Amino acid sequence: MASRRDRSISFGGELSRPKLDSILPASGKLAHQPEEEQEGLKRFRGLEDLFAHRPQKDELINRNILRPDNVSGVIQGVQEQLKKQIIEDHLKDKLVARPVPEKLIEQNIMKDSTVAPALQAPQQDLIKSQLQDSLGSSLSKRPSEKDLSKILHPTQA
Repeated sequence: MASRRDRSISFGGELSRPKLDSILPASGKLAHQPEEEQEGLKRFRGLEDLFAHRPQKDELINRNILRPDNVSGVIQGVQEQLKKQIIEDHLKDKLVARPVPEKLIEQNIMKDSTVAPALQAPQQDLIKSQLQDSLGSSLSKRPSEKDLSKILHPTQA
């Protein structure tokens, strides 16, 4: 039995699929074909359309889908590893140089709290509200201006 390669040579070159236009008449349907086969031909025509409108190699390289082929694959792999290592080293340096939480608390960038971060904002709002209530209550209990003048200058009254 002949292999695929042998058959392609016996036909005088590469095996290629015939174009759909050479099979179908102008109407796009063959009268003697069942519906299932016609659906398959429609799918095949859709595939041809996709191939006809596929992006060019340069566009795929610009969109970082393909790598440029001006360098061998081995060198590209090493180059990618080096890039990743440089980024990793840079991030490690940034993490090491990051200030400790105590310093951030001293600079009033961070609040000193034992509460979960999701609850810190509501906690601050509660403290603020309590201070406002306390101040309002103290102001309502203070003496009026006339009472103060009587207390401070008892002889003038």
